[in-house]
Amino acid sequence: MSSAENRQALRVPCALPIRVQADGGRQYAGTIRDVSRTGLRLWIPAAALDVHETSLLVLAQRVEELLGSAFAGDLHYEMLGPLVHKGLTLVRLGHSAAEAAVELGCVFDTPLSDDESVMLGLGLPQVGVTEVDAYRDVPAPRRRGDAWEVDAPALKPKAFDAYVHPTEGHEAEPLAGATYGMKADGATVEVEVTPALDAPDLPSLTVSLAQAYGPLPTLEILDGLRMLWTGSVDIRRVEAPDAGRVLLHLAGA
Repeated sequence: MSSAENRQALRVPCALPIRVQADGGRQYAGTIRDVSRTGLRLWIPAAALDVHETSLLVLAQRVEELLGSAFAGDLHYEMLGPLVHKGLTLVRLGHSAAEAAVELGCVFDTPLSDDESVMLGLGLPQVGVTEVDAYRDVPAPRRRGDAWEVDAPALKPKAFDAYVHPTEGHEAEPLAGATYGMKADGATVEVEVTPALDAPDLPSLTVSLAQAYGPLPTLEILDGLRMLWTGSVDIRRVEAPDAGRVLLHLAGA
């Protein structure tokens, strides 16, 4: 397991307009925050979805109602119209305490071509070129003249046990998973998909989680039997990168 997201292609930050369209034909304008050959991350203002309360539950319900888990998008539509038109499948849904908007992470139905990359004005590398690993091989100390001068294997961070307990008054069972710890910007907890997390798509999963665990669940991080950190958290993002696991992006409340 890795705390870094498993990407197929390097993401490039940007600020390009996007227009997404649900099955009913209604369109919603947003801003692409980063894009790769295989997907993008975009923000849609809460007001555009007729939402005035920006909790994760309310935003997820609205996304479930208006967009579902798959929709179409026109990238850089203000300049290009429908020239870069992609099918989008939702794999990440979240919100921000600093901005009244919903965050949607999506994968494309087909990777961006060279021509599409040029039209967007982005020098996107090919699929398979990924971000630099967060943890590099660290050379072991060397003794001059020794026959062996072999670098040590990569130093990997230690994963700790993590438990997400529901907000007081909610009856859900604690979620057990793993994390690399609480950082300044929060923690990412990876949990396996269980019957309690079974849902047909990401919006409905996010709604179920927000309803079951409430606005201020408690996170516990343990090293064996030793408590490393505990406190109230806010579920900022829910991500389902594959069929077997769910990533919960949590921020201290």
